[in-house]
Amino acid sequence: MHNHPIKIDGQVVETPVQFQPLWRYKQFAEYLGISEDKARHDMCAGVIPKKLFIRIFGGRSIRFIPEEVVRFVREQSENIGEDQ
Repeated sequence: MHNHPIKIDGQVVETPVQFQPLWRYKQFAEYLGISEDKARHDMCAGVIPKKLFIRIFGGRSIRFIPEEVVRFVREQSENIGEDQ
């Protein structure tokens, strides 16, 4: 946890800020219960929505945003539940 000063009503106060680390393919695949190879294949095939990941320094390295992945999985499971 990092403390970053912010101003509230002209006074500088410390506030704790928590950072969630981004996921690599391994953590992403583990969360979805698929193999890392399947995750990479789906990534190359364009199956994984762009809102779930970022490209590090605009290159080939991919990191997944945990909050977006969890939200997407919940939405998909709700849609499946509504279809049945």
